[in-house]
Amino acid sequence: ARPGGVPKAPQRAEREHRLSQEEKVKQFLAAMRGRDSPIFRRSAEYRFKDNTSMGYFGENCKTGKRCGKYPYDQLLANPVLRRDYYDEGKLSALQKVHEFLEAMRGRSSPISQCEVESVFSDNASMRQFWSRCKAGKKCAKPPYDQLMVNDVLRADYHKKSPSPQQKVAELLQEMQGRHMPIPQTDSETLLSHGARMGLFWTRCKVGSLCKRPPTASS
Repeated sequence: ARPGGVPKAPQRAEREHRLSQEEKVKQFLAAMRGRDSPIFRRSAEYRFKDNTSMGYFGENCKTGKRCGKYPYDQLLANPVLRRDYYDEGKLSALQKVHEFLEAMRGRSSPISQCEVESVFSDNASMRQFWSRCKAGKKCAKPPYDQLMVNDVLRADYHKKSPSPQQKVAELLQEMQGRHMPIPQTDSETLLSHGARMGLFWTRCKVGSLCKRPPTASS
């Protein structure tokens, strides 16, 4: 409050709590530890201490070519961010399709979210590649349509995801006997369609979804 007890304007108080760019760089690098891919814009669960989006920050650094100057140049100390920033040795979509099909040869199940060791020759994540193919309905057009020659991938692609109500029931079942929530980094505790339970719970918290009953958009 100001002298005399008059509170600060909300906008001014909010500005005073914003992080500096140096602080954001440090927090972003800390969040990137152990990751095999950048934090994307849609990764709503990754936020700075001032509650602004890490995904938007990272994307703006890349598209705005900010990493040629301080403090953003410090981000390039991370090999994953450096490779993404310069697009070093990245495979084309067609090359990834071919490598993914090769990795799927002889498998009876798709590459799951817990298989962090499954990567392309450019070190990009295979599990995230397949998740994006499904979530973005990419397999209806080239070159991703070639993935549908694999029976396992085709069945997984057309499999219906559990409803929000089913996800809630699965999470509650898993939480029986636990004393702590499932962390989003837990890559082994999964929902029936292969997504991380911890990530589902994080999205529920970040989006304040628990204030209303589950719906088709949850």
